[in-house]
Amino acid sequence: MRQSVQAIKQKIFCGTKNVVIIKNGLFILFLFSCCACAKEIHRPADSYVFVKFIEAEEYCNIEYVAGNWNYQNKTVALDAEGYKFEKFKLAITQLTDTGYYTNLTTSNLYFSESQDFIPTKFISGGIHITYADSVALKGDFQVVLEDSVQGMVRKIIIGNFGINHH
Repeated sequence: MRQSVQAIKQKIFCGTKNVVIIKNGLFILFLFSCCACAKEIHRPADSYVFVKFIEAEEYCNIEYVAGNWNYQNKTVALDAEGYKFEKFKLAITQLTDTGYYTNLTTSNLYFSESQDFIPTKFISGGIHITYADSVALKGDFQVVLEDSVQGMVRKIIIGNFGINHH
């Protein structure tokens, strides 16, 4: 039952050869699967918004922000929610260039403070787009919104925002 040195070498060589074949096969499979997944990865844009009533000392603590800047279609959309149920919405279509946009409604810029202030009418003010290119958009705003639900209350809302697609 003693095996010859030649037979042992052949078993070791064949075993090593099989391991090498398996390793190479797994490596090729890994590369193939990576190539199959090499599609462009769409990450959400880095977005921020700082918003407050002009009489407030501090900006609202924003918990969630989602923004989109579409350079080709010239549209911007930004939604944010605060810790105390504040809601902010910014939506502009046909954004032609940097500058001031004043012909707005509450569908373009909206900020509510839980149930304490729910705007129903855009009174005055505007959005100032300070920077816009194919990957980033920045701006600030100062508007007066009216809440007719709570008895014709008007408040000045100020802040700034930004969206950056990597």
